Amino acid sequence: MAPLLVFNRLTDFSFRDWRTTYALFTRYRYRNIRYQDSFNGHKGNLIAQDLQEYDVLTPKPLWAEQWPEVWLHAAKTSIKNTVQKSGIAAEKIQGIAISGLYGGSGIPLDENMEPVRPCMIWMDRRAEEETKWVLDNIGEKRLLEITHNGADPYYGYTKILWMKNHEPENWKRQSYFCPQMITLFIN
Repeated sequence: MAPLLVFNRLTDFSFRDWRTTYALFTRYRYRNIRYQDSFNGHKGNLIAQDLQEYDVLTPKPLWAEQWPEVWLHAAKTSIKNTVQKSGIAAEKIQGIAISGLYGGSGIPLDENMEPVRPCMIWMDRRAEEETKWVLDNIGEKRLLEITHNGADPYYGYTKILWMKNHEPENWKRQSYFCPQMITLFIN
């Protein structure tokens, strides 16, 4: 799902880090279209919002994948719908925010920046062996020092290792890994 919110002043909200952004979207996600409240001491008006849902591919139990095109389509549709719902001329809108879950392998791209395979998303649990390998060869203490995260199939690095170990043809084709959220801004 990709909720989109439009605010009437760009200075209404401060996005210092992902936690602030997540708290904002969690707070406003299912509120009415017209709403006034404060956030981080700033007053603002939620003018309009839209929610686009998209499917998750589950080719095997515990696997969860998505092609990045569905995110881009959802973002474009949400932007169009929200601008229409807002009643504000597009050129007068000073800020928008798009929310979506992150966590996954990132999008494996070939040398032409085309997706090699669907992205293994946050809920994909296939990288159990790779997680065990990380713990056995790096150790949880060292991993925490480096990443400030533990070892779990949730994390993208385990999914990337899974692709390297189980899909050598895709591993050879990939040249880049693009984080999911960047996709919305480079297209």
